[in-house]
Amino acid sequence: MRRLVRLGPIRVAKACVEVRPMAPTKEFFEEGRQLQHIEAAGVGDFPDSERSGDTFVNPFTGRLTPTWGRVAKELFSLGFEHSIVNPFRLVWNPTKAALVSDAALQPFRTSTVTWRRNLAALLSRRDAADAVGEEIHRLYNEITSAYLPPKLDTMHDPRLSTMTMTPDQQNVIRCALRGYSMFIGGSAGTGKTVLLKAIHRKLTEMGLRVAMTATTGVASVQLGGCTFHLAFGVPIKGEEGTRKRWDSNAFRAVDVVIIDEVSLLDAELFETFEEEARMARLQQSPFGGLQVIACGDFLQLAMMDVSIGGPCYQSHAFRHLIPVCLVTSMRQAQGDPFCELLGQLRVGKFDKKAFKALDRPVSGDANNVTYIFPRRCDAQRLNDEKLCELRSEEMIFAPQRGPLQLVGNFTPAGLVDWGRKKDFPKREKIITVLSEEIKRITGVDIVDHNIVVMPAGGEKNAVLIRLRHSEDRNVLICKNGGSKEHGASNEGGAEESHWRAILEATAGRLKGKLHQIYNQDPHNFIPPSVSLMLADASLHPNAELISPLRLKLGCRVMINRNLSRTVSNGSVGIVEAFAAPNLDLFPRRHETSPKAFHTWSLERNGFQRLPIVRLLSGEVVQLPPLSVMIGGTPSTYFYGHELFVLPLQLGYGFTVHKVQGLTLEGTVVLDCKKFFECPHLVYVACSRVRSMDQLIVRNVRSDMIIVRQSALDFTNALRDASVMSSLDPPDGCTRASWVRRLSPLLVGLTD
Repeated sequence: MRRLVRLGPIRVAKACVEVRPMAPTKEFFEEGRQLQHIEAAGVGDFPDSERSGDTFVNPFTGRLTPTWGRVAKELFSLGFEHSIVNPFRLVWNPTKAALVSDAALQPFRTSTVTWRRNLAALLSRRDAADAVGEEIHRLYNEITSAYLPPKLDTMHDPRLSTMTMTPDQQNVIRCALRGYSMFIGGSAGTGKTVLLKAIHRKLTEMGLRVAMTATTGVASVQLGGCTFHLAFGVPIKGEEGTRKRWDSNAFRAVDVVIIDEVSLLDAELFETFEEEARMARLQQSPFGGLQVIACGDFLQLAMMDVSIGGPCYQSHAFRHLIPVCLVTSMRQAQGDPFCELLGQLRVGKFDKKAFKALDRPVSGDANNVTYIFPRRCDAQRLNDEKLCELRSEEMIFAPQRGPLQLVGNFTPAGLVDWGRKKDFPKREKIITVLSEEIKRITGVDIVDHNIVVMPAGGEKNAVLIRLRHSEDRNVLICKNGGSKEHGASNEGGAEESHWRAILEATAGRLKGKLHQIYNQDPHNFIPPSVSLMLADASLHPNAELISPLRLKLGCRVMINRNLSRTVSNGSVGIVEAFAAPNLDLFPRRHETSPKAFHTWSLERNGFQRLPIVRLLSGEVVQLPPLSVMIGGTPSTYFYGHELFVLPLQLGYGFTVHKVQGLTLEGTVVLDCKKFFECPHLVYVACSRVRSMDQLIVRNVRSDMIIVRQSALDFTNALRDASVMSSLDPPDGCTRASWVRRLSPLLVGLTD
């Protein structure tokens, strides 16, 4: 039996690949109109009454089925029972195998639905008492298996090796290694993001798959992961009527989920996240057996939805997290008057004398000043004005598009043609037949979302067929290399012949013809819809990042990526020159290899000149473009292209929301004149710096210091992480399911 999930971390490309639920097949709709609206729906569409014990997952279709429906009654009549331990699953009662009559099986034998006929054949076997149970176990394993999507693949931060964890951080790491879900709180500057990176490193070194997510783009960049919404395909509010569903594959592909800035999630969304995890993983334990490590500060900014639906700590799902609080400040020195001022702001106290001292004129170089505004339009206006004031050389850096490419690992593509025949098979039929032929010839079970059926460009009745597979697995059918799993000693010849035999058999059964197998798709075979989809994608998720960047000599910029130990997200500096790429000036660590970039630039006439920036620290660096993958999803048949963009933005003005989570350098001016009523806004803005000498505050009033009382009460009740006994799990607290797979001696999971 082929397992699609491995214990070890899977290294994949840096693309962000979404695995979306498959559309219902034609065979499924033959189940009858009574169940069509239920089994075709996504998990999120079910009312509470149908999501509890009134439904189960049919192992033969992978879809939710009501216990009161016709399909359920037929399965129950054949000896299947609703599991008491796990209500999402069916179990087989082998004692009833001998009681199943030919008359009861006859409707299944004559059915036009494949899974019904297969079930009838299974129940007719002499060893049915054992075979049916084994098949159900295999099918449920197949349903809950998944590859780790590239969007969830996160590299370790090498800076962690030189950092020393505080006692409270060390205690939290010990708790995380025991498999408990947690909420990690703490004021600004207590090292929450650093701690999450350390936890990620420890858990992945144990062979666990960890999703590093954050609720904002800025926080996800700081963390080195992706946004929570991208990671799990969270439907956008207001688009509930669309067919977009949560990404079940993502839930199944990981063992641990880390969520930074969780304060920006409301209670309803967090509750739905927990429920979707249980449904996708077919487990009744909290979060479907996932370990969830949430982090944030509920005394910082929250989304408007939180004010309506309530913060996520008010959800029932949040009770499964051990709530702890970091207490050691890493941004401001303990006992510093500024640290005391921030502590008062955090709880809603206004120190009039201290703020009067902060209302002072800007001194020194005006180029070293960052302005913080409550509204985006004010920040944009300042950036435009400052840039226009400069009368120096200007350059516009437009994103450079890389070539169209397949994102992932695939078999060669077979071109199957039906000529002028009118009975051109539908995609679902092609997938069904191909899966059956793969099983017949190789004994390998393939899940449908790893089969790619793409219209062959200008060919009217032709498709290209390929399989998607994991990079580090030896599979029976692959483009390069033999199969170690079955003892093959050749270098891929048997696999290629298997693949050809499968394609020929599939084409024959569907009354088509296999014309050719391509190691690389002919360009004219790629459908025009792929380019159209990629054009739309370029304008949607990364619109701000991939917009043309205007820079002038002498302008102030902020780096928005972590490029090295000394050049990080939030570093500011002045553009001193535009020059040809110089590898010696590149930061020593960044996402694009200097040699690879240099070759790319020369060959494709990309960025002939790049900005040289002198940072406030005095370091001079040249900023290399970084690659952003666009596409690589099922909607583009896994085609995508890289966009090379500069990790820079103008650095004169920012909104408070934009700098939450950052540590700013240089002088920071906070003008509260146009501040609107928003809890914690002033505190977040003031806590972006390390010392009081950096901060200038104007037009602040006591009525602007607003704290949400429920958030303050929750924060005050958090356990002190510096005391190890505070991390003892409460009664009824469960560990993640990965704990059962690993040895207690290896992990140190002793109570």
